[in-house]
Amino acid sequence: MDIINAVIHTVAGLAYMYAELDDEASIEATLWLNDFLDSIKTNNNDIILTDKIKAAVLAQYAVWNAVFGHLDVSKEYITKAYFLAKQFDTAPIYSVQGIKFFKEENISATVYDGIGKTAMETVEKIIFDEETEATPYKYIQNIWKDLKKDELR
Repeated sequence: MDIINAVIHTVAGLAYMYAELDDEASIEATLWLNDFLDSIKTNNNDIILTDKIKAAVLAQYAVWNAVFGHLDVSKEYITKAYFLAKQFDTAPIYSVQGIKFFKEENISATVYDGIGKTAMETVEKIIFDEETEATPYKYIQNIWKDLKKDELR
């Protein structure tokens, strides 16, 4: 898990660095991280711990696409983040179950991720904690609110 965490932190750090430089490489790095998270699953159809992280990655990918004017992509990915976060929170997994290379390990060991109590909370921190009136953030926030409203109907 230390190696997986190092990869996640390194690539996320690079993505945020590029975002600070107004460089679209932030989008590419985030997409790479998404693909990495998918690649370490033993079964792509299972929901596992990495999907909580992936929901956050998808949300950040959506935000940066909105910032760079790719609104259609942004809407697609914030929607994916929403449904993945909801799916994870329905039956959360906080162990290494379903992660490649842990087949013989004690899969009942609990993993602490430190990114939020729930996947929904984690994603909402990404899209709502930014103190900005910037149009891209408002765009994402409105889509998120609409998704939540639609679920209540």
